Amino acid sequence: MTRVKFCGFRREEDVRLAVRLGVDYLGLNFVPGTPRCISPARARGLVEAAHDEARRSGSPPVRLVGVFGPMDRKTVEGIVQQCGLDLVQMHLGRAFTNAPSMARLPVPAILALRCRPGEEPPGLEQVEGVYAHLLDGYHPTSLGGTGLRADWALASRLARTGRLILAGGLSAANVAQAIGEVHPYAVDVASGVEQAPGIKDEEQMALFVHAVRSADRES
Repeated sequence: MTRVKFCGFRREEDVRLAVRLGVDYLGLNFVPGTPRCISPARARGLVEAAHDEARRSGSPPVRLVGVFGPMDRKTVEGIVQQCGLDLVQMHLGRAFTNAPSMARLPVPAILALRCRPGEEPPGLEQVEGVYAHLLDGYHPTSLGGTGLRADWALASRLARTGRLILAGGLSAANVAQAIGEVHPYAVDVASGVEQAPGIKDEEQMALFVHAVRSADRES
């Protein structure tokens, strides 16, 4: 079964709907200067809302993922503890200079890859303690969340070697095709289910999950 990750939450009502829809991972953004960035205090409220909704609705437990850019490990650890996060997602740019420290983080780490189309990510074998790799669409300055489509051919190769989370330009209209071509461990979407950055669209959220589940049944 393909897991579903919705990223970039800012509102409690969106978190609660995602839980009821059976989304597996919810991403909370802590990258300063990005449109979906929230404070740890606000994130803590969203984490509590997610767990409360799962209990109230009888939905499966959801895992909360903190999204970070290059940042001091102790700062990341502090936010993880304060917010009660289950995983971290590290966007370290093109060089994985801080990646070895991920093995010492208190929760599993997703390593986001930033690759130009047709480019192979360098040095992955040197990185320890990675729960999964995430491939997003390439942008020369942004670390992610741009809505640009990832390199599906590269994603397909990576998916054959381990857990691969496919992000970048996904929506209800193309996620079934992406699953059929890439066979990822999970699919990740932010802008494809939004009205504006951090403001989710209820209909598109439901359509996206339905498209993923339908693709799984047909595979």
